[in-house]
Amino acid sequence: MEYLLEFLNVLAGFEYELGQGVDGATRQEYTRFTRLGLRRFVFYDEREKTRHPFDEAAREQLLAALQQQVVTGDGDEQSGLDLARSLLRAFSAVEAQRSWYAKSLFPAHHNFLFWEALRKGATKYKGRRVPAGTPHRMLDADIAFDARNFFARGGELYYLMLSAGTENAPDRRQRIAGRLQELLNEHNQALGLLAEIVDQAWQPEPGSENGRDKTGRLGWLPDPDCPLYALIAEDVDTFLQAGLVPLETLDLLAHLIGFHLTLYIYHRAHPAATPARHADGSCQQTCRPALVVDAMD
Repeated sequence: MEYLLEFLNVLAGFEYELGQGVDGATRQEYTRFTRLGLRRFVFYDEREKTRHPFDEAAREQLLAALQQQVVTGDGDEQSGLDLARSLLRAFSAVEAQRSWYAKSLFPAHHNFLFWEALRKGATKYKGRRVPAGTPHRMLDADIAFDARNFFARGGELYYLMLSAGTENAPDRRQRIAGRLQELLNEHNQALGLLAEIVDQAWQPEPGSENGRDKTGRLGWLPDPDCPLYALIAEDVDTFLQAGLVPLETLDLLAHLIGFHLTLYIYHRAHPAATPARHADGSCQQTCRPALVVDAMD
């Protein structure tokens, strides 16, 4: 699932444009969505294993801000927030044995996307009291977005593979990017609006450091002319046109990405793999993985 999440984060960070980062003439940096308000609301609670006084204070401020926006018939704003949290948490994609900032939501909507984070220096604040009204930027100051404990470039690599594989097929590139943008923006809009309302309740003060979008920088893709990338792009294009329901499409896409990355590893690790063979296309035959079905010929 992390491969899918990282890939979609990179794609959305480029405004749903494929083709960036393959050569030096294109953009290398993409936006990393932080959405600390959303993920803290959904995942930070009394069961959190890495509790932090700053996060305790931040959660109190966030809940207070959200309670002012909740309207219920019986005046019980907390029950409304509990229902909203339960609904959003039902889309939890990655939770086991992780702190709140490293958990993720299934990408049911664009507003569910956010980059892996890390709270630095948590132990030195143990037992420390946080003054009331501490600014948001101070409460979030030690949270970084460059740890790569779980977003370990597999999804970023997949973005580059699709970009390289559609370099000579602009129509296919547009179809893939357009279909993914549609899946994440034109469906489940009520969920997306709920996530946006929650996250915007944690807006920092204008001009603060935390208010600026974080950015990531693409790595590099070896042998971008390798025909394997075009084959992978063709697979994705065909799959996305299958007409499945959005959530099923995204779930199956996670499996397809895992298969493609495994195929890529076998392809690159093959003893016959050389830059010359990747460039002239002969690697399609010389670098095929050995399969049981081949022995049946």
